[in-house]
Amino acid sequence: MWGIYDELIEQLPEDVKITNIFRTKRRVFVETTCGIGTAMCFSESMYSLDSYIGCRVQEVSELIKSWDFDKASVGLAAMNSYFNQLETINSQNFKIQGTHDVFADYQEPSNQKIATIGYFHYLDRYPKLKEALTIFELKAIEGTYPASATEFLLPEMDVVFITGSTLVNKTLPRLLELSREVETILVGGSVPLSATLFSHGVNQLAGKVVTEFPTDQNACRTQGKSFTLINK
Repeated sequence: MWGIYDELIEQLPEDVKITNIFRTKRRVFVETTCGIGTAMCFSESMYSLDSYIGCRVQEVSELIKSWDFDKASVGLAAMNSYFNQLETINSQNFKIQGTHDVFADYQEPSNQKIATIGYFHYLDRYPKLKEALTIFELKAIEGTYPASATEFLLPEMDVVFITGSTLVNKTLPRLLELSREVETILVGGSVPLSATLFSHGVNQLAGKVVTEFPTDQNACRTQGKSFTLINK
């Protein structure tokens, strides 16, 4: 089950160190000599992260395997500081499918069965798609299904969008098993833009290259450029 995690960690350079780290209410940002990475947080706990400054990215990225999800988010953000950079993207076997919102490609769903793992608020831009979606949420609200329903319903889908934060809570490996016959798109600022994920059943990566390190703990938007990548 740790295969995805170990393969991602093994690709990280050994000499890259963390130079800055910052936490907002929803995300953690790690800056290194390669660039900036981010990951979603599962709590709003605010505490000092300064002890990570000066640590090696490869070492801190091991935290992605922690069952303390705050630590796992730090690990993923550290990892993304390497993968989610233009130089790293261009060195891999990627084809850039687009630099726009990947949901726009599916805004006219026709007869496709489309699901999301996680609730994406910006789907309000695409009312037809939102109306047709099957949404799975850890904390199910009206109009969504509980996460446990994926075991029964996910294999029936044609397309599934999975939030990158499933790497943090360790649900991604099982979700990919359930989606073996489904067009699978990993989405969000937490997604590592690594070709390794293609060998585990992901068809598209829709992530972000962060271009600006935040200074406001209440910041809601992540400044950067979005990319949708497919295997060449």
